[in-house]
Amino acid sequence: MKHHRSLSMLATLGLLALPAAAQDIRAIKIEQDVLELQNQVRVLQRRLETLELQQGVRAPAGTPPGSTAAAADTNARWLDHANWERIKPGQSELEVIGILGVPNAVRRAADNSGQTLLYALEISSGGFLTGSVTISGQKVVEIQKPTLK
Repeated sequence: MKHHRSLSMLATLGLLALPAAAQDIRAIKIEQDVLELQNQVRVLQRRLETLELQQGVRAPAGTPPGSTAAAADTNARWLDHANWERIKPGQSELEVIGILGVPNAVRRAADNSGQTLLYALEISSGGFLTGSVTISGQKVVEIQKPTLK
């Protein structure tokens, strides 16, 4: 009887040890996933920096690459009326982004003939400042300067 109880106890301990081992494996897998995601973020930051340099988009000196402050500075350029005056029909999408900054959203035409770069800022509850640039054939075809809606 004592022998049977010892086997039973060993079996129970073995079953208890199994979940701990499974938890260790899960923890290792999570650590690997985090490392992989960190690597992907670094790669994407480098790609973004390269694109910003190609488009002439630069953050203020001393701003860490990929930071929110860099994005805010880049995206705030569309709020300057003088920059909208520089947008002309026939310009490329990259020229527009170089002048106004990265749009808040891009809406593709239903027939894939072009797209609209959307710039928006919530001013108050229900009040938005919005502007847009429509691109067709890879050239600016329509400009809607920011208006309060």
